[in-house]
Amino acid sequence: MNDKPIVYNLYLDESGSIFYKYSNQKRKFFIVGGYLIKGFEVDEWKNHTINIFDKLQRDFPHISYNDISHRTELNKKEKLKEDKEKITSILFENVTNINEENGFVYIHEDKPDYINSTEFYYINLVSILVIKTLFNLVIKNQKSSLELNVILASRKDNNTGHIHYNKIRDAIDDKVHELKLKYGITNIKVKIKLQSATDYQPLIIADYFCNTIYRLNSDNVDNLKEYFYSKYSVTRDRVLCDIEYTAFDLEFDICLSRRDYYNIINKFIFYNKLMSINNEKY
Repeated sequence: MNDKPIVYNLYLDESGSIFYKYSNQKRKFFIVGGYLIKGFEVDEWKNHTINIFDKLQRDFPHISYNDISHRTELNKKEKLKEDKEKITSILFENVTNINEENGFVYIHEDKPDYINSTEFYYINLVSILVIKTLFNLVIKNQKSSLELNVILASRKDNNTGHIHYNKIRDAIDDKVHELKLKYGITNIKVKIKLQSATDYQPLIIADYFCNTIYRLNSDNVDNLKEYFYSKYSVTRDRVLCDIEYTAFDLEFDICLSRRDYYNIINKFIFYNKLMSINNEKY
């Protein structure tokens, strides 16, 4: 076994609305996603992405740096539609062309409705995506030590303000611990860091990815995945993790593996109560 760990960086952002019944959007869809990078230290990749955006500014001088850095702003300007697609393709190519193991990951849900538990819901999606990405890396790098740096866009909960780092860290740490116990894995380490998505260039690329998938869904694009592959020249093998979220997947899997039927029943009752409370409000 190699003593030096194999290091990956995972950059995650989100797009869409959790508040399905209150949303005025054409389509109700929520996504947490981004991309995985191998072969760069965190600061090294940050400097590399700064250079990417500096070059984009030179190549598209008629677009402000603020607009280039926010795909949502480009969506508002019909005359920049073609430029938006070119910039999106360039950013995606900068992820996939550097290393054959680099690629995109995401977890999504259509018509989410978690009015009373947005913090729990968001943290659950993040932790599931991190763990499933990590598990895929464990399978790929058997008998090797792994280190996964998770750089996550900070966001606000509807009730509590900014979701606290400790809550996200604890949720991911718990699931990493469960993963280790379930599969007897000891040689993995996960570090978590929160950053602003608006002025941290590596996360701007994650935002581009999430916004692209969200917009394709909002526009009711047929065969969304096939369209995404062809439109942005992303091959299937570069979408490393694509999860359609259900509230039971990971937690029930762990409980079943332990034959922990008491917790399975409790979780089932909890989710039914949660949905009943929400339905009574409308």
